[in-house]
Amino acid sequence: MKSSFFSRLGLAIGMCLMMVACSQPQDQEPVDARDVFVGAYDYQAEGAVDLYVAGTKLTSLPLNDTGVFEIHKYGADNQVVIVGYNDSIRAMVFGNELVLESNAVNYDYGQIHAQLIFSYGRATLVGRNLDWQSDVVGTATYGNYAANCNGQITLHATKQ
Repeated sequence: MKSSFFSRLGLAIGMCLMMVACSQPQDQEPVDARDVFVGAYDYQAEGAVDLYVAGTKLTSLPLNDTGVFEIHKYGADNQVVIVGYNDSIRAMVFGNELVLESNAVNYDYGQIHAQLIFSYGRATLVGRNLDWQSDVVGTATYGNYAANCNGQITLHATKQ
């Protein structure tokens, strides 16, 4: 009878230990989806905008650039900000992609002044590489003359 009692007691203790071992820890911090994006990146941007006056193409202005930008957590939830490329760009994290907000930037090329609006495609992170394309529209002035402009830029960045 004693061995039956001890076997049942051992079985009960064993079941309790299994239940405790299989339960998930309650004090574990949630993973922040922004963490994989945060950091410094070397980038290379290639593209151009074409200037048109009265429907005639005048010239093409290059928008090629290289440099470094940083991604920082911004606000709450899945928000980040990219600092160092086109001033700053706010974005939302969705899995391995960033959805970037449009922004406007002023450029000067000699006597040509252009205000460009960048509409960014989704930026996709694969390993350490972050890539996106941007559509560009805007206006440019040269003295008393005004022109419309449009173009596209491809950006490739590598996390340092």
